Amino acid sequence: MGTLFAMGAVATMGALVVGLLGVVWLILKIVFFPVRLVLGLVRLIVGAIAGAVGMVALLALAPVLVVGVGGVLVVALGVAALAVLLPLVPFVLLGLVVWSLVKRPAVAA
Repeated sequence: MGTLFAMGAVATMGALVVGLLGVVWLILKIVFFPVRLVLGLVRLIVGAIAGAVGMVALLALAPVLVVGVGGVLVVALGVAALAVLLPLVPFVLLGLVVWSLVKRPAVAA
């Protein structure tokens, strides 16, 4: 019976400690709520200003980025076309050799 009483006392004290910590936490949240509101407002204003500056910078740099990316794409497409056509070079050369051997001579006027 004494063990049951001791366990009940420990559980009651644990609940009391957790309850007191919860009340302290609630009081701290209530006390610092205005500070959190002000910091949230400052964060909103700073974020809006940073977004506006970023948009203006992107508008100024967008043509440069488009030209740069377009140039890279054109070069990449040219390289890809060469990479696809390069294995055909021996066959083209063989075809030219055969064509030069089989073609008819020009008719003398």
